[in-house]
Amino acid sequence: MLHSPNFLRPWQYIYKREPVAVTSVLLILLLLTISVILYVVTPILGYIVVGVSLFLLGIVKIEYLFYALISVSFFHGWEIDFGAYNFTRGIPYINTVNAPLSDFLAIFLLFSLFFSWIFGFKKLEFKKLKKIWPVFLAYAVFLLIAFISTRGAYDGSIVESTTYWLRPLIFVSIVYLILPILLIKDKKTFMNVLYLWFGVGLLVSFYGLMSLIVDPSVGWTRVHPFALWKGFTPLGINHNVIAEPLVMIIPIGIYLWYQQKKNWIAFATLFMLVIALGTLSRAAWLALLVSFVAFVYIYRKQMQRFVPKNILSVSLIVVTILLPIVLYMSIFLTSGTVKSSNYSRWELTDIAVFYTLKKPLIGYGPGSFVNIVKDNYLFRSEFGDPLDSHGIIQKLLVEEGVLGLVAFSVFIFFILWYTWRAMKNVKTQDNKYLLATLFVMMLGSLTFQLFNTSYFLAVLWLPLGISLTTTIFYLNYVERKKQ
Repeated sequence: MLHSPNFLRPWQYIYKREPVAVTSVLLILLLLTISVILYVVTPILGYIVVGVSLFLLGIVKIEYLFYALISVSFFHGWEIDFGAYNFTRGIPYINTVNAPLSDFLAIFLLFSLFFSWIFGFKKLEFKKLKKIWPVFLAYAVFLLIAFISTRGAYDGSIVESTTYWLRPLIFVSIVYLILPILLIKDKKTFMNVLYLWFGVGLLVSFYGLMSLIVDPSVGWTRVHPFALWKGFTPLGINHNVIAEPLVMIIPIGIYLWYQQKKNWIAFATLFMLVIALGTLSRAAWLALLVSFVAFVYIYRKQMQRFVPKNILSVSLIVVTILLPIVLYMSIFLTSGTVKSSNYSRWELTDIAVFYTLKKPLIGYGPGSFVNIVKDNYLFRSEFGDPLDSHGIIQKLLVEEGVLGLVAFSVFIFFILWYTWRAMKNVKTQDNKYLLATLFVMMLGSLTFQLFNTSYFLAVLWLPLGISLTTTIFYLNYVERKKQ
């Protein structure tokens, strides 16, 4: 006797396991559908319904909203500009709001977490922050120095400097550093973050590959961002926006390959490496070199066994894939494009040194670097629009002075030190490799910011926050084992 197939059986099984989650997702999908319909009629009602949907999702199943933030955190070009909509142009202040989608999600996440805690859906363990209190003390000192420097902001722009102090300096520390510590309570959630980032890395890599096909470069062939639709470039417009997330995701791919022993993960990670190198980003190449050296040092015993056993495969990859890219890059470095870029960077560094010597202790206030360059007629006549500092050290020296740079350096040191300490103390190999991966991931991201301008964006701060969260987890684990 034949029975008709029950296509709902898999969904029934999922509902039995996660009834709250399934109900929440269905409710959110319903609300989103309604919002789309409302948007066609009255756009502002559509946005209100979307906001309410995200808020409710955050209260009931806040990890889903957190995963959404993780997934879009590197898409800085995916902006919401309320000044571009007719229905907001007449509303004061609202029509000036312009920020990446990830920032809006982060705000929803922050408010949802607060109300989820108030209503008892989520328990927050603030005591976990005590485990690494020197990290937060160092950053609090940095914020204090930065606030003091706003009082003597360049050209009297105290309001503008204070605004920059609030966002991004305070915003990134709360949303991308502290929130992950409060939200992630087990290894499963953390591993989901790694899987999502690996998926994002593949998506970014395919996007980069497509640029060579649908939008060939004029001049030097290189991987670069391109507009998907009506000028929409989700990552941004500079080639570094492709290389930057890949630099931090590649170590994750190596760890997942080690953990799961699946060849497709190894090939996918190699694909990301090729795309990152193919951007011809010098910052990316240096960051990858630092990551490689750190990996070789940490895994030196394993490398001594792995390389001889796989010498043929390693040689084939180096000769057929990596060597041609290296040769192409060596020729590119002698081009006029690179020489012009080097010259502009040296000019920015000269400006930074000049103004640092004039006001060395606390600098000219957060966000002042661009205004200083804007007033430099020689730079603008030579290179056009003013640029932000291409390096976090110059940025901090000019804006927060030597004291700010020292405080920030101590903050970074403690994050790296706690991760290294946890890696040395855990007993199982898998945990050691995991913490080593996070250490290398942070090292690569920080190296990138020595030559780039994303020092206060999610692409740096989320890796720091996720790594710090995992470090706290394993430090607690080690202490429980000793008791």
